[in-house]
Amino acid sequence: MFRILLVTCFGFLAGLGMQAQGILKGKVTDEKGEAVFGVIAVDVEDQSILAQTDFEGQFQLKFPNDQLYTLNFVLVGYKTSIEKVQLKGGQVLVKDFTLYSANFFSKDLEIKAKAVKANDTYMEKFKINSATTIDFISSEMMKKTGDQNVVNAIA
Repeated sequence: MFRILLVTCFGFLAGLGMQAQGILKGKVTDEKGEAVFGVIAVDVEDQSILAQTDFEGQFQLKFPNDQLYTLNFVLVGYKTSIEKVQLKGGQVLVKDFTLYSANFFSKDLEIKAKAVKANDTYMEKFKINSATTIDFISSEMMKKTGDQNVVNAIA
C-alpha cells in the first residue's frame, strides 16, 4: 500500500515538473550597439518584475503558461520598449532588443553640486589631486573622536 502511494505521489510530482515553460532570452543594447546593464523587464498586467539584464545585457525570462504577455523593458534615461510575447509548449525564443536614449532635460534645468568640505571624501580627493604629500584630519573625524581642536586630535 505504501509503495502504491509513493509511486502515485512521484508520478504526480513528475507530471507537474513536465509542464511546458516557454523561455525568452536575448540581449538588450543601446542605439550604439553597446550592452545595457540593469534593464528591467516588467509584465504590464500585474507590474511584476520578471528579469533584469546582467553586465553583458543578457536576460532570460521563463513563462509558466501559453498566454500572451506584454512586456516593458525599462531603464532610466531610455525610452520604454514594449513587446508582446506568446510562447507555446516549451518554445525557446532568442530575441535582442534595442533601447533608445530619451532626452528628458529641458533648457531651463540647471544641476548644481556642492562638496561638503568637512568629510573625509573631500579631503581624500584633495589629497589625490595635490602635487605634494599631505596628511589631514577632517572635522568629521574630530567629531567622532571627541577632540576639541587639531592639537588634541594629532596628539
